[in-house]
Parts: sequence; C-alpha cells; structure tokens
Amino acid sequence: MSVVFARSEGFTTHPVSGLRVHLRKDAPWPADDPLVRARPHLFATLAELTKDSPVESATQIPGERRTVRRGS
Repeated sequence: MSVVFARSEGFTTHPVSGLRVHLRKDAPWPADDPLVRARPHLFATLAELTKDSPVESATQIPGERRTVRRGS
C-alpha cells in the first residue's frame, strides 16, 4: 500500500462522505483514498518531503567552526 503525507495543517471536506476532515501536517494517508485523489496538492510523498529538508551534520568536521547562539 502506497502512503502520502499531509503537507500542512488544516480542514477540508471529504469528497465522498462530505464530512469535514482535519489534516495534520506530516500525517500519513493511503495514496488511494478519495480525498488524496481529489486534492493531491494537499499531500506529498516521502521523497518530496525529504528532498527539501536540509540534513545537518551531527559531528564537527576537523577545522570546522560552528556558531552558537545563546540566550536568544
């Protein structure tokens, strides 16, 4: 079963039941759900979500200086 994830938080109407649906950011949904098919712009695949998020290195590279903000 293929899964997609809600892009943002909000409410929409389900196209089959007509009920109000609460979308929670990053919540999984079956890709074949009628809501996903009717409103694909509200959902993203895992690949789409991870390609835009930068990955931070957890270890310091030799010679690298990191800036730290304290008390902001």
